[in-house]
Amino acid sequence: MPAASPNADSPRWHSITVTSEAPAPKEILWLDTTNHIDLYDVPDYVDPAIDRLAEWLGAHL
Repeated sequence: MPAASPNADSPRWHSITVTSEAPAPKEILWLDTTNHIDLYDVPDYVDPAIDRLAEWLGAHL
């Protein structure tokens, strides 16, 4: 389950393409940030990503 930003340096299509190639279940978590570096250590982005990942893993493992 990738966490990505539709506004980041990495193109939106890349996240969509990678996810479309993965086996189900799958999901993209879109976060409203302007670059992928914010996903490393900015709590406003990291915390929701970790929370959703924990929920997702709990449901699918």
